[in-house]
Amino acid sequence: MRDQVKSRNPYAAVLARPMDVIKQKAELKQLLIDEGVDLLIMATDTATSRGVLNELALELGIVAIFGRTIVRAAGGDVLRVRPNYAAVAQGAPPRQHPCLNCVFTRDVNLGEAEISSIEQAKVELPAYVGEHDIAKAVTPGLAADIAPISNFMVKIALLELSREAPGLPPSHASGLRSLDEDFKHTDFWTYANRREDLHSGLTPLGMDNSIVPPPPPPVGAEGAAGTGARKPDDMKSFSTLCQAIAAPDSGIEYLDARIKNSGQFVLRAIHPASDCSFDLVLRRNATASGLDATLCQTHGPRYPTVIVSEPWDVGSIVDQMRKAMDPRQPQATSPGLCKRPFDQTICRWYGASTPIGCATCSAYSRVVGAALDNDLCRSTSSEATTAAACAEVGAAA
Repeated sequence: MRDQVKSRNPYAAVLARPMDVIKQKAELKQLLIDEGVDLLIMATDTATSRGVLNELALELGIVAIFGRTIVRAAGGDVLRVRPNYAAVAQGAPPRQHPCLNCVFTRDVNLGEAEISSIEQAKVELPAYVGEHDIAKAVTPGLAADIAPISNFMVKIALLELSREAPGLPPSHASGLRSLDEDFKHTDFWTYANRREDLHSGLTPLGMDNSIVPPPPPPVGAEGAAGTGARKPDDMKSFSTLCQAIAAPDSGIEYLDARIKNSGQFVLRAIHPASDCSFDLVLRRNATASGLDATLCQTHGPRYPTVIVSEPWDVGSIVDQMRKAMDPRQPQATSPGLCKRPFDQTICRWYGASTPIGCATCSAYSRVVGAALDNDLCRSTSSEATTAAACAEVGAAA
């Protein structure tokens, strides 16, 4: 680890202490105190070592970040342990955050942790397990599948080190205040690389957009929609459609409508089951009947779905829109186009609510609170010391 840090910043001061974090808990505690550590990054493998480090973080009032992968790195999770500080800002309520024991309880299935070495297997498995079965239990994941968890831990670490004081937002100069807003509602995040093990029930990633737009409709000799001799008919058709979508029984909610200078009618609506609004775009076609219709999301990639409007039938257009905009419809006009943004699929991080307030938290809350009474605004040094506790005897910490 020291070599990795030095390779990126030759001027960094790195203190490496090989130790067994379980057997040398007292020594590690004293080291954290002497060095004035601001942040703990937990990269240990065993549950016992993680529990020891969790207790030290709570006892000393240090923010800690735990990361792990599940079997064969099918996924993983990251937990931020923030001591339950007394309020820093005057009048603010105390902040409540989970610790490792709050989250990893017997009542919550978060997947079996990965066993990546023979040494770890011997510690984790019962003593009666033979050498052959110990070897079979080792299921390391690919580095490419571990990297998303490592990168997310780094992101959280940078966020915590940029805070002006414990419990306060990051400094303006850090550029991380918007990130803090994204992460402030939870301290636990999960990630899925593949639909295996804990993540076997996720929705297939599928297709979210089509990058093959339909050919643009031809424009008749009379010009763009809403112009020329056909303007009254165009306006009547558009008005009738707006009224039909605004009707209580349409199944979709009308938002607004406008006429663009480019000769397009745009009607915006949203499905009650969706978080995304959609634009129905109407253009004049070359036939006598009037307008061609396409549907696309208001925000994000605007790859349109054709809405059949020939012959012009308002009821049919509304029905097509309702089905295409409904995220619950697997047979949507463009598969996956209207999928809910929060549909759980692979290759994505998810914030999760967790239990808060276990016996371990309670045992240390008074100690941390008393320490902070004397120095509520313990400053985070610009040269923050980060202790990365690594697994077992011989690993650099």
